[in-house]
Amino acid sequence: AGELADLVGACTARGIRFIYGIGPGLDIRYSRDADFDALRARIAQMLALGCRDVALLFDDVPDGLAVEDRERWGTLARAQSHVTNALFTWTRERAPEGRFLFCPTPYCGRMVQAGLGGEDYLHTIGRDLLPGIDVLWTGPEIVSREITVAHVGEVAAALQRPPVIWDNLHAND
Repeated sequence: AGELADLVGACTARGIRFIYGIGPGLDIRYSRDADFDALRARIAQMLALGCRDVALLFDDVPDGLAVEDRERWGTLARAQSHVTNALFTWTRERAPEGRFLFCPTPYCGRMVQAGLGGEDYLHTIGRDLLPGIDVLWTGPEIVSREITVAHVGEVAAALQRPPVIWDNLHAND
């Protein structure tokens, strides 16, 4: 924790935003309070160390739902939006100047075309996520050589916000 606090402080002193990224794990149950509490506790720990910016990363997680989550939320996008909105609101109350980013399960065009996340995933995310939550996107591919203006326009329309382009160059997929 001390080393992380030093890193956050060094970044801040140099005008660099340190963004803490956390993934919910492969076994998250979106309806389980304990899972939400664990995410919130880790973010609280980082806020206490001086970090103000958070990325909630749902990439590389299963795109299916447990029975209790499907009964409550219906779709993966709705379940993820609920957890993300709750964490965003909680974090914003403690760090109003902080940035909050969200990485969708399908974070490129190829994944969306393959149906990852389920039908209408991006449109649901765009409709359900609160304003102020930025969405990460890698373009047409996991590692995109080119991202056209038209592609960004299509994604922005689905997400109802401009995507934050994520250069995923070191992905080993």
